[in-house]
Amino acid sequence: MKPTINDYIKASFVERAEAEELKRKVIDNLHNQVADRITFSLPLVQINSYNVQSCIVQLDENEKNSYYNILDHSMLDFCEWFLLALEYNQPNLVVATYRELKRYICIANSDIQGAEFYQLTKVFYTDYELERENHSMSSGIQLSEKYEMMIRFHFLHEYGHYLINQPLRDYSSSVEILDIIVGALFNDMDNKRLDNPQFSPEQNDTLNKLKPKLLEYYRKEYAENTTFKEEVLCDFQAVLCLLELSNDYSPQMIIESAIMYLYVQYAIWLAKASENEPRIGEILHFRINFLFEFADFLNDKDIADSLAERLNRDNRYSSVKTTHCDAIDYMKYHRFYNALATTLFSEKKRKSESQKLDHTDGITPLDDIILI
Repeated sequence: MKPTINDYIKASFVERAEAEELKRKVIDNLHNQVADRITFSLPLVQINSYNVQSCIVQLDENEKNSYYNILDHSMLDFCEWFLLALEYNQPNLVVATYRELKRYICIANSDIQGAEFYQLTKVFYTDYELERENHSMSSGIQLSEKYEMMIRFHFLHEYGHYLINQPLRDYSSSVEILDIIVGALFNDMDNKRLDNPQFSPEQNDTLNKLKPKLLEYYRKEYAENTTFKEEVLCDFQAVLCLLELSNDYSPQMIIESAIMYLYVQYAIWLAKASENEPRIGEILHFRINFLFEFADFLNDKDIADSLAERLNRDNRYSSVKTTHCDAIDYMKYHRFYNALATTLFSEKKRKSESQKLDHTDGITPLDDIILI
């Protein structure tokens, strides 16, 4: 008997209570906006699980292929919390969110002991963080706008996978532009030190010794691994679609929202993979740095105007005036990255001490986390 979508969810997810009605309506509205833009949609199934994943799944129903767009609201919860921590520089909220995420993952894996280990008891806030939390210090833009842009990016990226693998559209022109930007990224990696201001001189030296190996790996993956390249192409296509809204939202805000979404996905990946052996070259590193490079391209007015002209050929919303992107504040991301790295290795040390075992010999934050 062929599985139904309900059978798939029961077998694959550990569900909690139903998602809040107001949140479901917000997601429905954003999904409808995306579907209107790409003139296509798959059935949207909203669940509230412990699995922290959202994706398009393919099932064989009634001897025909059926696709469903599953959105897990637990993933959106972590999007909101990590976004707040990133935007308002709240390192203690990074700790709390990471531990709660680990607890959910343990519950999904029926790891009761692990869930108890990651149970939060208290969260400490500094005066600075409380000021941010109370919104007495403004970031200059409503968090809800960035959050909603992150969700649009998510849907556009997932639909990108579906559309690329259907004989419906020709993406050759996008691939040509993509190759130019990626080539520039490789050149930047090759010619610049990859220093992170949050690292010690010794850590930065270690990072730069790893650079040739990292660069060789990325070049090979981009050239030979179609799945790797498809992930980057889906990001690129998603941002291009979002830039059609640049009369209402700044290009900087649009690209930063996509970068923030990938940072959240990176944090989720670390929570799921941190017990495994460290490895270099996680694709999320590359995707994040590609978007930073794309933002740098659009900091050039001529390039930005040229892209705006290209987007106007297909834009059904309005005539895009410019896609010029102001310089992005990298320090905000370095602070979040540093808080995430510190949290990860503090948790490893705490867990090894609780088990009276030490698995951290020779492991530094650079082994598990490498961002350019």
